[in-house]
Amino acid sequence: DPPLHLAHLRTLGQLTELRAADMRFTTDETAAFFNNVMNLGLSQEDIATLEARTEGWVAGLEMAALAMRDREDIANFIAKFSGSNRYIVDYLTEEVLQRQEKDTQSFLLKTAILGRMAGPLCDALTGRSDGQEMLEYLEANNLFIMPLDDERFWYRYYPLFSEALRNKLNRSTPSLVATLHRRASEWFEQRGLMDEAVHHALAAEDFEHAAGLIETMSEEILMQGRITTLFGLLRQLPNEVITRRPRFCLHCAWAYLMAGQENNIEPLLKAAEKGLSNETDADQKLLKGHMLGIRGYIAKLQGDIPSAIKNCEAALKVLPENEPVVRPVVFGNIGHAYFEKGDMAGAKKYMEQSCKNGRAVGNIFTALAAKGFLSYILIEQGQLQEAAKVCQQTIQLGLELSGRYPLPAAGHAYIGLGQVLYERNNLKSAAEQLTKGIELGETGQFWVVVIKGYLVLAQLEQAMGDEDAAMQAVAMAEATAPKILMARESSHISSWKTRLALARGDLPAAVHWAD
Repeated sequence: DPPLHLAHLRTLGQLTELRAADMRFTTDETAAFFNNVMNLGLSQEDIATLEARTEGWVAGLEMAALAMRDREDIANFIAKFSGSNRYIVDYLTEEVLQRQEKDTQSFLLKTAILGRMAGPLCDALTGRSDGQEMLEYLEANNLFIMPLDDERFWYRYYPLFSEALRNKLNRSTPSLVATLHRRASEWFEQRGLMDEAVHHALAAEDFEHAAGLIETMSEEILMQGRITTLFGLLRQLPNEVITRRPRFCLHCAWAYLMAGQENNIEPLLKAAEKGLSNETDADQKLLKGHMLGIRGYIAKLQGDIPSAIKNCEAALKVLPENEPVVRPVVFGNIGHAYFEKGDMAGAKKYMEQSCKNGRAVGNIFTALAAKGFLSYILIEQGQLQEAAKVCQQTIQLGLELSGRYPLPAAGHAYIGLGQVLYERNNLKSAAEQLTKGIELGETGQFWVVVIKGYLVLAQLEQAMGDEDAAMQAVAMAEATAPKILMARESSHISSWKTRLALARGDLPAAVHWAD
């Protein structure tokens, strides 16, 4: 900014400002540059990718164009285009980095590992005390940095600049990288910003510390139904680091259960049992409650309803009243067991308890899943109006809890609403709700919802006279079934195939699938 009284001029309306955001190329300008000026003939998708990578930085787009001129594998180049590209590295090194003072160069390199930066965080990494001043200096001098809030507390580098700096840091002082990540992890952890603390601990390959952080987070992750998030973190940890932590083992087991991945659970249970002796009496009781709940859940998946109810009732006796992860799930599991028995009154009682208990302790995932499953019970009882009401309430609650978008745990409610609309012969709207439920189930790896959705969709497609679409929906359910090792789901699919065969009058096929 020039040394003028800008705030006063701005107030008087006597100031016109052109900032970096104004100078960026829009998508249309990017397309015109690549295809009309550089004659590259790029697709709209490729153009959007390059614009996102460069954030409309004109010189960056020009360097990308130069790099693509004589290439045949343009799609592959675009997929890999980053701050390690030699044109980008040369430009940023010669035109930007080398023109800075040594102190500024050092600051840029040491903070390049950060996704977002604040003055105190930069101080923790650099060992200096001028982090805020440096960030403001970089912004004032347009050094590929942008504020993320109105208070000018959080900043970030442009992605290509950040990647180029990290590339140089890895080449010049590779031994420093892990140290910087550890410092960042500690800073974020101290302020309760756990996602970023974990990210930097993993980047530093400090797996013990990362496992401790993830274990602390795992309870909340489960209650929010963010199973894919937890799986993504687990894949980055060595197995032996997980199995040394009994509570963490059981939280992981619950995640696998929610995703229907029964085959991953037994090793985790054995590891947890092995480590029980090192826990306090209170923790041993809690973890035994977890194990009983898991055993009950597995028994239900295998169709052993008496064992499921027995283990779940035993779990409720030892778990504390305010335990947030397991108790709501156990109530719901008993509800599922009664549903399988055909006892709809018992199923409704326990599913309502699961929803009530889940909401009371903040277990969003279980509360929504239980309330959505209530609609299936009501449909079985012929109470379609009440079922639709419950589905709408569940969907609305999910939106209120997320604040922005439907939660995967509400998938049951969308499937239930689809069933009600099917029964009312509102087939188009039914298809829309079923598709939404299937999408949510896939997003959250909630495969039971996905299978149920495809099977109801198959019934709907047949009602609309599209036999091929009906069979395709069943095929999608069958393709999903291996993701959850549950014999019960396979029998459900065969049952639906029987229904569909009967509906089209194919008695030999119906007998085959019934058998």
